[in-house]
Amino acid sequence: MTASMPESDIELGNSNGGTMSDSLGVPDPSLSMSYIDSLPVVLADSEEEQSAIQSEEMAVADNVVPLSNDSDWMILGPGAYKTMEKYQRPSLMSVCYYKISREDKIGISFQTVDGILQIKTIDSSKAIAQAPVRPGDHLMAIGNHRNCSRWTSTQTASYLKGLVGHFTMLFNNPVGDPNLHEAVVYKADVNDTVGVGFRTDERLRLRIDKLLDWGLIGKDSLCVLKEGDYIHKINGENAQEIEPSAAKMIVRSTPGMVSISSKSTNATEISVRNVADLSHRGYLNFNITPTVNATATESSSILLDSSVTGIKDISNNILQPSPANFDTYLSQEGIQPRFIYVLCDKPTPDTLLGVTFCKSDDKLIINKVVSDGVLWSSPLRGGYDMLAIDGKACNTWSSWEAREYLTSRQNGIALVARNSAGSCNYVVAQVSKPTPRSKIGVTFKKAGNGALQIGEIFPDSLFAGSILTDGCEVLTINGIPSRALSSKEAVSIVEHATSTLTILAKCDPSKGIVLAALSAEEVRPIVMTDGGRNQAEGDSRGCRFCALVSIILCITVFVFVIAAVGPADGSY
Repeated sequence: MTASMPESDIELGNSNGGTMSDSLGVPDPSLSMSYIDSLPVVLADSEEEQSAIQSEEMAVADNVVPLSNDSDWMILGPGAYKTMEKYQRPSLMSVCYYKISREDKIGISFQTVDGILQIKTIDSSKAIAQAPVRPGDHLMAIGNHRNCSRWTSTQTASYLKGLVGHFTMLFNNPVGDPNLHEAVVYKADVNDTVGVGFRTDERLRLRIDKLLDWGLIGKDSLCVLKEGDYIHKINGENAQEIEPSAAKMIVRSTPGMVSISSKSTNATEISVRNVADLSHRGYLNFNITPTVNATATESSSILLDSSVTGIKDISNNILQPSPANFDTYLSQEGIQPRFIYVLCDKPTPDTLLGVTFCKSDDKLIINKVVSDGVLWSSPLRGGYDMLAIDGKACNTWSSWEAREYLTSRQNGIALVARNSAGSCNYVVAQVSKPTPRSKIGVTFKKAGNGALQIGEIFPDSLFAGSILTDGCEVLTINGIPSRALSSKEAVSIVEHATSTLTILAKCDPSKGIVLAALSAEEVRPIVMTDGGRNQAEGDSRGCRFCALVSIILCITVFVFVIAAVGPADGSY
């Protein structure tokens, strides 16, 4: 059961009769208590849970923002919802936005406060004004795996300008309701698939049944909702009594923006869950701001407290990130590599790589990298251009051809991609080690300016066909800044890497990089063995030998014909 009040009773306005959606005037203070009393009652599974909910509500009653406070009213900004939540707004928000072209402006300006990127202003004339984000919210990530919390406003604006089509942004409201999370999707067309299913539980409460990876809500894997979540609102309307079929119809038929919020009666479960999920993907290096003393638990190499009110950057105190996580370094240094090389291990044809493709402007584009695939921990990101697969240029392939090729292959698969927004001076290469003792085959040296450089790459090693070259300046090895490392320390890190090795490097722009074999002939896939690429190179040497024999035979036949026929002019 829910308690509600008529639409007209919650249409908050100012003394001139304006509403929240078209005026920033101060609402009538007399409406605040009547509205709070009208909030829906959350159904608990037991008397103990209901008692805990009531105690929690009493504890936060003092934190309710008075509706007569000008500053608190102004922070809502334009496009605010007609109703105000008791906790006001969600703590985590994912917004899947759509840009028609590079010139299309989102309508958000950013600023950095204490080194943290946050929203400065929102243009009320833009569609983004309908989203739950507000000035002061922190921008945590853009697109697949891209941690931007430490970017400057200029870097953010430049990157957003280059995006076209659908992309997802992750926002954090540090003072938002830790129980409340909201996902917003902007449809380019009313028939666009949001990709969410619904069901009811034993108490007839609406919950999320499934989230489809290929739907807009799963774009870039940044959605803050999760299967099984209790649905709080759909498009701003209470969803407690909505049937799954009706909820599906609302989502499917709504043009423009679709909003789905989830609410939990267990703050610990939902808040820790989302932060841990995002942390292990490499988006965030954050701990949790505790409200009560609780036992700390380690999850995905991030120290998490079991009670949450917000997210706070404590990057100096976090545990060592996973070896493949270099996003933090990239965001802090403002680096975007142009070319990305990945040599992944696919033990069987049935092993899931976890990457999907699409075609755009006659280019093969990575659509997304999913969490249950081999490439999840790789530096590949949604939106990157695919240039080569196993040394063969694939930019003209269809998405189906790329899928069929990768599905049929096994062992080592080499992928080369391009980040059009990156700098051509920077490259990143990652190789997977079939066994801990597999030969990496790269040496290091210290330059005169103290920088760590690649000394030599052996031809029979895993890095032999990568886009790294001798003399490249090494910036990170498995996420560890390398300028202060000696060459011996760098070698030690390489030797002790157990599964993958990722090197971010700055290359000499005067040196070329071989990205693909631009020919129509089939290139044999690389077979990863403990000897590196011996088999592939053996096949290549065999092909070269056959070609040489063919040329010699052709010359011999030509000479024989000339000798038999004689000179064309009849002379001897």
